[in-house]
Parts: sequence; structure tokens; C-alpha cells
Amino acid sequence: MAIKDTDQFVLQKSEVVLRKNQKRAGNIVTAMLGKRLFAYFDQWRSVNTHYQRTMVSKINDKLIKLYTNEMSSYFQRWKDQLNKKRR
Repeated sequence: MAIKDTDQFVLQKSEVVLRKNQKRAGNIVTAMLGKRLFAYFDQWRSVNTHYQRTMVSKINDKLIKLYTNEMSSYFQRWKDQLNKKRR
């Protein structure tokens, strides 16, 4: 009787320990995947932020240069027309 009770007690304890270990392993895997997923999205966000800043600054610079060149060409044409009329 004592051996049977001891075997049953050991079986129950081993099942409890096995469940705890499986749960701990599951929590570790969940935490690892969560950290990896967060790291991926954090990297994605930082790359997009950098890309947006770069594009905005480059586009703004190019638009300003284009606008300045266009306006200077218009001004130059206007000056040329005035000079032709004066002659």
C-alpha cells in the first residue's frame, strides 16, 4: 500500500513539474517572439522615419532649387525683354 501511494505521489509530482516546465518554456518562447517582433517593428519604424526625413529634406531642397531657377529664368527673360524695348 505504501509503495502504491508513493508511486502515485511521485507520478502526480512529476506531472505537476512537467506542466510547470512546459508552461515556463511556453512563456520563454512567447517572450522571445514578442521581443523579436517588437525589435522588427521598431527597426521598421526607425527606417521609415529616417526615410521620410531624408525624402522630405531632399524633396524640399530640390523644390526650392527648382523654384528658384524657374523664377530667376523668368526674371532674366523679363530683363531681356526690357533691354530689347529700350534699344
